[in-house]
Amino acid sequence: MTGRPLSLLDNIRISSGPETLRSYFSELIHTNRSTLPELLSGGHLRFGTLYLLKSEIKSNGIQDELPEVYKRALELSETLSGTKTADMAPVRRRNAQFGRRAGLRQPGRPHTDGKVQPINALLSDPSARQALGWIVRTGWDGDMPEGPYEQLMERCTALLLVCLKDRSVLPAVAETIFERHRQGKLIHNLVWAFFEARDRESLYLLAQKLCSPDRRDAALARKLLGFIPGTDDDSADDHSMYFNVLGWLSVNMPYIHYTGESMQMSPKPVPYAISYEAKYLCRQVSADSGKPDVPPGKSEAERLEHFRRLDESQKRLLADASCALFIQDRQRWESWIRLPIGRQLESAIQMTGGSA
Repeated sequence: MTGRPLSLLDNIRISSGPETLRSYFSELIHTNRSTLPELLSGGHLRFGTLYLLKSEIKSNGIQDELPEVYKRALELSETLSGTKTADMAPVRRRNAQFGRRAGLRQPGRPHTDGKVQPINALLSDPSARQALGWIVRTGWDGDMPEGPYEQLMERCTALLLVCLKDRSVLPAVAETIFERHRQGKLIHNLVWAFFEARDRESLYLLAQKLCSPDRRDAALARKLLGFIPGTDDDSADDHSMYFNVLGWLSVNMPYIHYTGESMQMSPKPVPYAISYEAKYLCRQVSADSGKPDVPPGKSEAERLEHFRRLDESQKRLLADASCALFIQDRQRWESWIRLPIGRQLESAIQMTGGSA
């Protein structure tokens, strides 16, 4: 539940339950129908309340009296709830394959019942994007039923993050992940969608939870950030861990990229990994592909040829030393990076106190 103000209908639902909400709404339909448009058009209405009243709204022809975003949200919920599916697939797929993961066929491909799901049209409609954003921001209430509703919310969240790349909802999704974890509910599909947004900056949202007063939040944050060295150190207190993670992210953020590993694939997934080639050259990479934003020039390509012949420990050592020198003294780094690879390794050992 967010800190947003609640409408009268939301308050009835939360304080007295779905059946009381439906009874109150049904009574208004028969005794004071003229008040319904105003009651339903309040800016603070939450999607869960609208969803619970959708049968009454439809059977009494009230859809056309709803604000456009609410009307579109009901249409989307009907489309997405009616799509045949099993669970969201337990393996990573690229965006072009998202439809099968979320239980949505690719545009133009019929189901066994012969109906075509117009997913392309759905995603290209600006009003659908607005409605999906409202659904995701207001629909993840802890008192709503699991099962079909939960699956609908997962689909809406995944469509918004994976297909539409709407990263504005990432803070709300992060809060939902931790809230559901505290409630003992499933979070795997939500975590998958969160990481599939491929937004490196969103990792800071997870890092903030390391300082949460609730130990369950801190434990989950450590797990989700498990690809960062030291997060598995049980002897480190959460505040020290938080600053260590912030330091690691500040140094490595330009060089990490999304791997696609998820909680469905591994108990200890590595959703982000460092491109040591990019860190060695101090060139930012795409979070999606792991390739440099700017292709290497001829001299850089030659350096990479030598770099690729090193073993993994040598690559890591050289990349760390190069990055540290780049941050400390850019002019000195520009001379250092032109040295033969053997000389660079000797220098890196001296700088880090490590060994090749």
